[in-house]
Amino acid sequence: LELLQSPYADIQNFALHNLYRNDYPGISDLLRKTFETSPFMMVRFTCLALLEKIGDKNFREVLHLAITDSYEFIRRTSVRMMQHVGLNEYVYPQIKAYVEDNLSERVAFNVSLGLQVFDQAAVQAAIDKVMAETYVLQDKEDMRKVLEDANNSRSMQKELLSKETSERWRILYCNSLKNYMAHACVDGLLALLTDSSESEKLKTCLLEAFAWFTHSYRKPDILRVCDQLRKDKSLSENLREEADRTYYRLKN
Repeated sequence: LELLQSPYADIQNFALHNLYRNDYPGISDLLRKTFETSPFMMVRFTCLALLEKIGDKNFREVLHLAITDSYEFIRRTSVRMMQHVGLNEYVYPQIKAYVEDNLSERVAFNVSLGLQVFDQAAVQAAIDKVMAETYVLQDKEDMRKVLEDANNSRSMQKELLSKETSERWRILYCNSLKNYMAHACVDGLLALLTDSSESEKLKTCLLEAFAWFTHSYRKPDILRVCDQLRKDKSLSENLREEADRTYYRLKN
């Protein structure tokens, strides 16, 4: 703890990593407090990265601060983290960042690319709210169009859930879930897993993709279905093993 008083960011980072590795009691609160108070961008990033590993309430709440951080890399990273969690409360700050942090092209790119993982109605409501409130006047309607187009671009999710789509393409869309966790359609995806008319190959691929939903707010629902599948003796050993792997990856 004494090393955290060092005037050097590298020494503080060293201290934080070692406190985390040695299971220091209260490490989550310490990381959050340090993120909120540190003048060093790299110390703040270390706090954010370690909080992501913990994945608790402090991590989810500190993202609201991270998206307005003075360091562009932290802002950009926080957008990705928000999309991995998937809570609709993160939509408004992302839309606001897209509109008002408009010199940060990579932040804007990350926002527009990941809006599809959130609830479509929540995204549209956030777009309307930000556009009504913002001080930005230049290119306002152009930005609205880009955001609305990104929000409405959900064809992959619809194609994945449709039995009319060829299995080859459905498997391809399953793999895309590893990068863009479609929290908004988890109910449909879980129904697919328990549908006896769906192929084992597709279900196995989807279970593998669900293993990447480590920070998703829908994780408890995914765990419940995986637990059900891994215990179902009527299913093939291969499918039960994949459900087991996903279950323990998410649980641990």
